[in-house]
Amino acid sequence: MLTYSPIRRFLSAYLSRRIQEQGLRTYLFACASQYSTLSLSLLSRTFSLSLRVVTSIVSKMIWNEELQASLDQSSGVIVFHRIQLTPPQQLAQTIAEKIGNMVEQNEKILDSKFGSNNVWSDRLDGTKGEKRGEQLQERRGRGERTRGTRGK
Repeated sequence: MLTYSPIRRFLSAYLSRRIQEQGLRTYLFACASQYSTLSLSLLSRTFSLSLRVVTSIVSKMIWNEELQASLDQSSGVIVFHRIQLTPPQQLAQTIAEKIGNMVEQNEKILDSKFGSNNVWSDRLDGTKGEKRGEQLQERRGRGERTRGTRGK
């Protein structure tokens, strides 16, 4: 039992540090739009990480284009860039949101009509929509009438 103690301490410290790092990343993803600049030393104190680790994480996020910002190391801040969408991009985003809402409403209606347990691409026997399409083609080939297919 004593031999596992150093390993446990190492794993505990490692996991604690990884949680702090992921907490920092999550915070930046969630709150970046609220800031124009953010102090690296504040992030370092908030997440109990060294300034070097915070700078490294932020640099990697900027490099991987996960964060639209630049790093001003002389003043020790992250400068966030505001992305202004062009009018066609704004319109496309609005249309995509409305279509998403319509899809959700249609799924709710289908769930209430056919039962809330069924996902409409799944069948009761556990097979997915591919088999259903094959079965419908077989019926049509035999001359059987079908009422139509959803999603096709």
